[in-house]
Amino acid sequence: MKIQTSVMLSENLLSTIEQMSEKDKTLSDFIEVALQFYISKLKRFDETDKDIEIINKNADYLNRETQDALQYQAEL
Repeated sequence: MKIQTSVMLSENLLSTIEQMSEKDKTLSDFIEVALQFYISKLKRFDETDKDIEIINKNADYLNRETQDALQYQAEL
């Protein structure tokens, strides 16, 4: 279900959107797709930040485990 809303855009941005949108698509369709894309990127950044936080929290342990495993590696 779509809900009608109103947004304020700069003339510059609106002009760019009009130039980039396909002729058979409405401005609403273009803006909706652009916002969905932007939101999905933000969600991925959040997930990446959480992953980095977990890795950093466990970095000392992971580094010790790696050093231990490298001691068993045969020299070439």
